[in-house]
Amino acid sequence: MAAYYAQRATAGLIVTEGVQPSLVGQSNPGTPGLYTDEQVASWRPVTDAVHANGGRVFAQIMHGGRVSHPDTTGMRPVGPSAVPAPGEVFTPSGPRPAPVPRALETAEVPEHARSYAQAALRAVDAGFDGVELHGANGYLIAQFLSSTANLRTDAYGGSIAGRIRFAVEAVSATAEAVGGDRTGIRLSPGAGFWGAEDGDVPELYGALLAELAPWTWRTSTSRPPPTRTCSSNCARPGPARSSSTRSSRWAPGGRTRRRPITGWGSAPT
Repeated sequence: MAAYYAQRATAGLIVTEGVQPSLVGQSNPGTPGLYTDEQVASWRPVTDAVHANGGRVFAQIMHGGRVSHPDTTGMRPVGPSAVPAPGEVFTPSGPRPAPVPRALETAEVPEHARSYAQAALRAVDAGFDGVELHGANGYLIAQFLSSTANLRTDAYGGSIAGRIRFAVEAVSATAEAVGGDRTGIRLSPGAGFWGAEDGDVPELYGALLAELAPWTWRTSTSRPPPTRTCSSNCARPGPARSSSTRSSRWAPGGRTRRRPITGWGSAPT
């Protein structure tokens, strides 16, 4: 894997495949995580290789939510509501019908929002230059934003303010942990992947971006990213200054910021 990423380092900023922040957040079999010390150690040769070739790399933190299966994780998937995703999900034994997720209790929701921040801290320890929260394509953040996957009647559902709350808490916790200049979010307004549809796209995403804007210049309140001597004697680049390269992504921090939402929609990865 280190060689794979090193070969692409000259692209500038690399965003990894989806990396789960917890076991229950794993969507597909065989995908990497950032919730154990062993996983942190396994990522270090990858980030070293990218830096040795002059690149920068963000970890894409992806909680699958209801897009998962007990055969993959040994756990019942969770989501904002007990509404299954349409179709089949991948499992170690092949495609299986998407199960009905367990609806998170109100008191449980903040724990899953904080899991993004905890994974971000581990990502920085592993040598990543920052993180991108996967808020697109029907995974957990997108499920909370959705008017079809989120049927909650508590503070995390119903109104636009309720449906964006999980995303705002996940981003704010991450920005507090590693800094706004190292935190981005991937969005796919109106895409409807995995049945997570948005009925009020302009209002919903306008409200979300307005809530995220104050975190643009927020710096970490925990600790700065560690400075390590790479095994390949590479010089580690400084913090990323600008937003991610995809126009459908919003990344707080930096001296310049691309327009947050243009060219809506992206491939379901």
